Amino acid sequence: MGGGLILGIILILIGASLIVKAVFHIDIPMVKVIIAFLFIFVGIKILVGNWDTHVFRSGPNDVILGQATFVHEHVVPKEQNIIFGHGTIDFRQVDINLLPAEIEINNVFGGCDILIKKELPVKIKIDAAFAGVSLPNENTTVFGSSFYQTSSFDETKPYLLIKANAVFSGLKIIVD
Repeated sequence: MGGGLILGIILILIGASLIVKAVFHIDIPMVKVIIAFLFIFVGIKILVGNWDTHVFRSGPNDVILGQATFVHEHVVPKEQNIIFGHGTIDFRQVDINLLPAEIEINNVFGGCDILIKKELPVKIKIDAAFAGVSLPNENTTVFGSSFYQTSSFDETKPYLLIKANAVFSGLKIIVD
């Protein structure tokens, strides 16, 4: 799928370039566009961490070039990744007996909604780089670190720790 995907996109770009040149008389430097696309493709391969033929796939904790909803009730995974896609991660049904728990959420070139109930003790540490992060307390972050905790959070009691990394993406935390 990897080689076929590259060839297909390159042919689409060349065709689109020819149409734009013929209709609008705009010359698009296709060699530069193709080289840029190849750099982006190799970057995605590096982010995903594998070089096999099935690069763009989603797993039980990952979304790559797609959309998914994750509802956590009985298990909180150690890590979730959303790359070039959109994911909704729902912690509203987490059993309080699972705590303490920790999860790292990586959102790269995508969108992510994190749903939390206010009764669940949660502390969130967010690192953003060129991202739009929206917190329930009306704060936003584009670049740098932010922290948020629910009203039921108590450092002396078990809680859910979420480490969220947002790079060129949108992250929204919603507390019900």
